[in-house]
Amino acid sequence: MNIQEQAHGRRVRDLSLALFWAVLLAAGVMLALARISPAPSRTEGTGAIDIRARVLYGDWMRRNTARFAGPHAEMQAMPERQAPADLALVQRRLVASIVARHRVGDAHAATVVSVAWRVADELRIDPLLVLAVIAVESGFDATAQSQQGAQGLMQIHTDVHAERFEPYGGSAAVFDPQANIRVGAELLRMHLIREGSTERALKAYVGAANRSHDSGYGARVLRARDLFREVVDAQDRLVVRTGGQGMSRLASGS
Repeated sequence: MNIQEQAHGRRVRDLSLALFWAVLLAAGVMLALARISPAPSRTEGTGAIDIRARVLYGDWMRRNTARFAGPHAEMQAMPERQAPADLALVQRRLVASIVARHRVGDAHAATVVSVAWRVADELRIDPLLVLAVIAVESGFDATAQSQQGAQGLMQIHTDVHAERFEPYGGSAAVFDPQANIRVGAELLRMHLIREGSTERALKAYVGAANRSHDSGYGARVLRARDLFREVVDAQDRLVVRTGGQGMSRLASGS
């Protein structure tokens, strides 16, 4: 091998070595960038969001007419599910408010709030509206019965809707909060879809769809919903007075 060939061989080796190190360096840079780049949000798809910014049902419900114009405004664009900690805080506040206002037990109020929230979430309707209907219809008394034959938390007529309670063992389940809230919320959802507005849906729910007025029923439900909305919107803590002895409790405490 002459000197010229030896020089050519060295140049080839040097070029190959330089290319190798360049590729290795590029790979190292890409790996480093991948490590320091922000990872995709793991909350996407799980519903873990800022409760103050996007979760509160009162916020979207307050502006549903402007934002979700259409025949089924109440059924559209439900907010994403709360992060567990935020949901627990909201439900504690609601339970404390219900206990103070309606004089029911903590455990019962907690069950009603939890079931109403879960069912409303599944049906894509406002849980505060469901709770407001319960407040007006029965005052959170699961054994309530009207002279007209309506029964349970959401005052359902089992003579009309007996088949809806068959999956729960029959009409006697009307006094079971789980069954009553499920059936009542399904009926409410049906009216929301058919009637196209909350006011008309409430009018139909109370059996006044073909009447000129509902005797103020819808207005009472909406006021109750607004009260629940104020509870949920409380920024720091909700103080509710109990018993008449001037004692207070923190709904947002541990």
